[in-house]
Amino acid sequence: MNNNSRGRRDFLKRAGVMGAMGSLGTIMASLPEGAISLGGAIREEALTAQEQEAPKYHIRFGVCGMSHDHIYGMIGAVQRGGGEMVAAWGGEPDKQAALQLEGVAKLQQELISTEAELAQLRKLSPDNPQIRSLISRIDNLRSAITSEASKVTGANGSFSAHAP
Repeated sequence: MNNNSRGRRDFLKRAGVMGAMGSLGTIMASLPEGAISLGGAIREEALTAQEQEAPKYHIRFGVCGMSHDHIYGMIGAVQRGGGEMVAAWGGEPDKQAALQLEGVAKLQQELISTEAELAQLRKLSPDNPQIRSLISRIDNLRSAITSEASKVTGANGSFSAHAP
C-alpha cells in the first residue's frame, strides 16, 4: 500500500471522528436533564402505555412472492396503517406456512380477548343483549382458526404433509 492511500485513509478516519465529536454537543443538549450522570444513583422510570388511535383508513391487500424477509416488515406497516391482508402466496411452503400461522395467532389473540370480554359482561350484566353477539363472534373465531390452521397443517393436523 502506498503512502498516498494510507494518508487518505487516516484523513477519512479522523474526519469521521471529528464529525461525530462535533455532533456530540447537539446530542447532549437534546437529552433530558440528568440523563447522563458521572456519579450518583441510577434511577428507573417506567413509561405509561399510550393508546394507539384507530387507523383512519382501511384497505384490503394481498401479498405474493414472500422470498425476501423484508416483506414481513412491510406487511406489518400496512396492517398498522389500517390494512387487512386477505390473500398471500409464496413459492416456499415454509414461508407460506409461517405467514398463515401468524394469521392464526392473531385470530387466537382476538378469541382470547373476546372470551374475556364475554366473561366480564356475564359477570357484570348477565342480561345484556351483547352477550349473544359475543357468543356468535367466539363461534366464528373458533371456526376461522380451525379453517386457517387446516390450510397449514392439512386435514390430519400434520406439518409433514407439506414437507418436500
